[in-house]
Amino acid sequence: MGAGKSPQPHSKLKLGIASKLDSKEVPSQKSAMNRNDTHLTDRLDDASVADSEFSSGINFYENTYKLLPDAKTPMPTKTVETIIADVLKARFKKEDYDSSKCKDHSQNICRLIKEKVKSLLCPRYKLVVVVHIGEKKGQGIRITSRCAWNENFDDFVTVSFTNSSLFAQATVYALYAE
Repeated sequence: MGAGKSPQPHSKLKLGIASKLDSKEVPSQKSAMNRNDTHLTDRLDDASVADSEFSSGINFYENTYKLLPDAKTPMPTKTVETIIADVLKARFKKEDYDSSKCKDHSQNICRLIKEKVKSLLCPRYKLVVVVHIGEKKGQGIRITSRCAWNENFDDFVTVSFTNSSLFAQATVYALYAE
């Protein structure tokens, strides 16, 4: 590079970056303690609320490290079984199979079962509700599931219903979230 030559283009790029850093135009990152989240809808224990001078009036929740549920049994299985059987019977007692309605029926039944069972569970339990509906034509069906499971805390209930034209099976899983 001679004395009369201008700097190469990549050196101008380096100068541009350096001037931005020098003028402090780099955006600052917010930490977890000074952020302003207005969408915090976690319903955790009151003992886990961390009052901080950075929170600006918004409660932030810390981990409780609670590994065991409050109750010995996660859900009253007989009561849940009765609820599911009543919902399936009420919905499908006089219903004929129609494949175009199965998706809506499944979603509505899942929502209804979840609403009724959720009030029976202890805090920190998550519900998973699965409903299968099919036409009854003398065929067989096997429905299986597999998941990571803690046999000490997690539980499930399965109920089947059949009428002259369809079958329905609903399964409710209660999973403890640490």
